[in-house]
Amino acid sequence: MNIYYILAKLPQVIGVTVLLCVIFRVIWAFYRHIRYVEDGFSIKNIHEFFDPYKQGVFYYKYNFTIVICLIAFIIFLCYIYVPHETIEEGKYIKDSLLTNIFTWTPNYLIHEFSHRFWAWFGWDWWTSASGNGMETLLPCFIYLFTLQIRGGNILSPFLFFWIATTLYEAGFYASDAVASKLALTSSDMVTNFEPGKVKGDWYYILKPFGLLDYAEEIGLILEVLACVFLAYAVFSIINYFIRLAEPPQMEKDISLNKF
Repeated sequence: MNIYYILAKLPQVIGVTVLLCVIFRVIWAFYRHIRYVEDGFSIKNIHEFFDPYKQGVFYYKYNFTIVICLIAFIIFLCYIYVPHETIEEGKYIKDSLLTNIFTWTPNYLIHEFSHRFWAWFGWDWWTSASGNGMETLLPCFIYLFTLQIRGGNILSPFLFFWIATTLYEAGFYASDAVASKLALTSSDMVTNFEPGKVKGDWYYILKPFGLLDYAEEIGLILEVLACVFLAYAVFSIINYFIRLAEPPQMEKDISLNKF
């Protein structure tokens, strides 16, 4: 093993070290929270740990009218986005709110970097799943972090929209698992493949579980979820101003919850 090999693997080593430190810190903070609150390990205390300022979707202002409007809006978004046309030969980027050059580019970079990062461990299935997986998990983790900050819900619309774009692209990609009509690129972001030349990530994600025959249905579910998050991106803006108009309330000490 020479010095150049070590230097080449240094980013992965640093990344794994930071990841392990974050995981340990969260577990330690969670342990302290459960230890010093009443009822110990309960759903209520778990929820309070991740959302101490009650800023998440479970604390949004709901009533009958709002719920009906939210459901109608989700159905409307599904009508627009979910019944997508048959994937055109070689075409991936679609001219829409959820998939365009501005949303696709950062997601693409995260997608391909994740492949390169996790391939170092030699976990073939997770290397395939890490592309769309990390695409979606990254904004989810950032969202959980913002809930730990008073007023962090101001970022919820942006993060919900980000999650929606990742789910929609994953659904579009999953639908092509068997058909292979999309032009693909390697994780080196240089090598390109014509449609049908290689199989996409979702082929290798679904094949071990015998789910290739349901690829289009899985893609459909992901696209519906994307519409749900897009609806909540809009609803979170409305809810933010509703909460802003309310008188401030005294908060209990939640110092033990902090990461």
